[in-house]
Amino acid sequence: ASSSWLGGSRLVLLSADGRQAWTHDMDGPDSWASGKGPEAVVLEPDDLARGQYLLQQPTLSSSGCKVATTLLAPEARATSAAGATSGPPPSAVASFLCVFDAAHGGELARVRLPIAPFYHMWSADDRFVTCLGASDGRLQLLAVRVSTGEVQPLTRG
Repeated sequence: ASSSWLGGSRLVLLSADGRQAWTHDMDGPDSWASGKGPEAVVLEPDDLARGQYLLQQPTLSSSGCKVATTLLAPEARATSAAGATSGPPPSAVASFLCVFDAAHGGELARVRLPIAPFYHMWSADDRFVTCLGASDGRLQLLAVRVSTGEVQPLTRG
């Protein structure tokens, strides 16, 4: 996917294994067009080591300044002082909508969702991301306000 970004174009890419995403400035001073080759901006969760998560369906915002992606990560488990663990089974996966700064790579927001989101769509003003997800065999459409993390179910079918 590409998008207009501050007078240029930005491209967002995802590795085949879903463990890394990155963006490239296609028209800036260090772009392919300049002959220098693009500088990649790596998009990674701030608190997870590579290999502990999967990223899916990175989507540039309308302005090209942000990237929304699905983040799948293991559920948190508590460990007692005696070493016993509690919580969900080790194979349990949590679903998040994660938003990154497209130009600098920092994580801007992470919102836990009740469903694994797919098909992200940004609002024209970059304030909301809508996404679909499946629950109990039915599709659900959610809107996420990026600034607050508020999740609004819009419809279920």
